Amino acid sequence: MKKLNISKKLKILLSIVLIAVLSLAVYKFYSGRIVEISEEEIALAGGITPYMFGAKGDGVTNDTKAVQAAIDYASGQGKGGIVVIPEGVFSVKDLKYRKNVKIIGSGEESVLLADPSSKVWSGILHCNNIDTVEIRNVTFDGNKPIVYGNTEEGIMLIWIVSCKNVNITDCTFRNNWFAGVSIKKSSDIVIERNKFLELDCGVITADAPSSNIIINNNYFDGAEYSEPISIYGMKAGYSENITITNNVIKNHTRGNGILLRAVKSVVVKNNIIDNNCTGIYATYSTYNGVDYGVYDAIIEDNAIINSVYEGIIIDSFNNSRFVNNTIQDSGVFGILVRGSNGSEINDNNLLYSNINDFTRLPYNGFSIKVESMENSSVKNNKTNILEGTLARDRTPIIISENNTTSTANNEFANNEVNPETADAYAVISD
Repeated sequence: MKKLNISKKLKILLSIVLIAVLSLAVYKFYSGRIVEISEEEIALAGGITPYMFGAKGDGVTNDTKAVQAAIDYASGQGKGGIVVIPEGVFSVKDLKYRKNVKIIGSGEESVLLADPSSKVWSGILHCNNIDTVEIRNVTFDGNKPIVYGNTEEGIMLIWIVSCKNVNITDCTFRNNWFAGVSIKKSSDIVIERNKFLELDCGVITADAPSSNIIINNNYFDGAEYSEPISIYGMKAGYSENITITNNVIKNHTRGNGILLRAVKSVVVKNNIIDNNCTGIYATYSTYNGVDYGVYDAIIEDNAIINSVYEGIIIDSFNNSRFVNNTIQDSGVFGILVRGSNGSEINDNNLLYSNINDFTRLPYNGFSIKVESMENSSVKNNKTNILEGTLARDRTPIIISENNTTSTANNEFANNEVNPETADAYAVISD
């Protein structure tokens, strides 16, 4: 009897083991079938896709594991492994970019959507310590308002941390409480031909400085309180060699179109900055009691239109040039200078023509105000105030009293106002 019982128990045990082995074999076969993707499959798809790893792409299922598996697999294929984000909505969070990978979509229909379980300061995609990053034609959607956030905190759609040789092109970043692309301690970055729609920040540098960044030919429309383009740091040092060119920045009425803070060697050129709170803000950041301002900046050939307040505010402008810009219909000052040393504010055109917008008319006309400046010039600026606007009855240029002394070593010359007013310049006390 005991032997029979042992035999039965052994049979039961063997059955359990057999079932487990068979289950494992099925699992291994399933995993093997997915992992061993044929070259033909890859060629037909143009790369590794999340669908090869079981993604649903329905915008509801959490596809994080499938998309991450595609990235990991492509990374193992050697240099230049391609992850294709096909048409579909892939709900994901905290994906990790891997070395030797390119992520390529097909545009507006290739969507990486922030999963509802995303937490504050998480992100859709993290690029950490990667030597080469290439992301093209993918839509990153912050899933606002489903994913929590507010004007002070939220998720980042892409984190770029301690990376170099980063190219983000032809992508769409949309519908997020916080930033599209956040850059920390990184260099050699190109952000080009992207769309940033209804975000708080579009592109932001923060934390320790970054360098060699090109932000070119992007479109920014709508936002919350921060800046579509925000170059600043929260630690000691300067971001350097920044180029911001040929961008369109629209409808950001609660912040600055472009913020420059703690930056050296920056070029801002040929941008259209339309209907923002302030067009451009050049200022400083204080860290451990040290002010880090704006140095060696060239801001030229920009069109700054319909600013709610100033066209440009200059708090810190050192050995820099603000020249050949067009500023039209600013709500308060076209140019407000609160701190400049060794700089040129010359050859700009200021136009006041918005006779139908009565919410802005009472402030128009104060085209240039200088509060604090030394070793600098305000020359050859032209202010054109169209007939019939309230602006023509205001003093176009206001200079604080301390700037009229020889010790400040400033030059004010050949600034024209049309039509002429009785007092083109007014000197006021501090």
